[in-house]
Amino acid sequence: MIVLKIILWVLLALLLLIAAALAVPTRVFVRYTDEVFLQIRYLFLKITIPITEEQKAQKKPKRNKKKEKEKKTDTEKTSAENKKSNKDRKEKKDKKKKQNPVVKWLKSLYNKGGVDAIITAFKDIASLAGNVLKPIFKNLRLRRLDIDITVAADNAADTAINYGRLCAGVYPALTLLLKIMKYDRYSVNIRPDFDKKALETDICAEIALVPWVVIGGAVHALVRAVGFKLKGEF
Repeated sequence: MIVLKIILWVLLALLLLIAAALAVPTRVFVRYTDEVFLQIRYLFLKITIPITEEQKAQKKPKRNKKKEKEKKTDTEKTSAENKKSNKDRKEKKDKKKKQNPVVKWLKSLYNKGGVDAIITAFKDIASLAGNVLKPIFKNLRLRRLDIDITVAADNAADTAINYGRLCAGVYPALTLLLKIMKYDRYSVNIRPDFDKKALETDICAEIALVPWVVIGGAVHALVRAVGFKLKGEF
């Protein structure tokens, strides 16, 4: 009986600890310039999620090759390298299967680049916010959003066309998004520059969320998605 009471108290303490952890406000910081930067801030922790191969390479610890040579014979080294290559291949396959959809989406935008990437990003976000994932977006708070884009191309005609496409893609999507999400401040500055030759982009967003509230929104969104699926609307 005493053992059962101890187990119940331990389980209760764990549940309270999990509930407290999920109630801690979390912030997500995203920046898109010539690369994509994604960081999650939880209490005093800052977790940077690598998107590009260059960012992944920076996070890998450097190996001490000198010590490896001293410890291994040629035969052992060959065997270890074979095992490592097999392990790396397996890890790559697992990463492809389990890749976070948000990271995958950001990576695809980075690979696309340019005007098309910006238009796609805003249209995709607005579409999800106004449809299936609306319950999640309603529980997010946009602490700040700064959009600074200088539209430029090789010639004046392309600059004018790209400027029109960007305005038509960004402003309607942003209007819809700000109707759904709570926000503190935002600024948008999209301008054409007929003297420059390349697009310059600096988009920063900081989103605040409470994990347990977002989880509740995610459950609601899942039920909503099933409903859309049954109706043939999704």
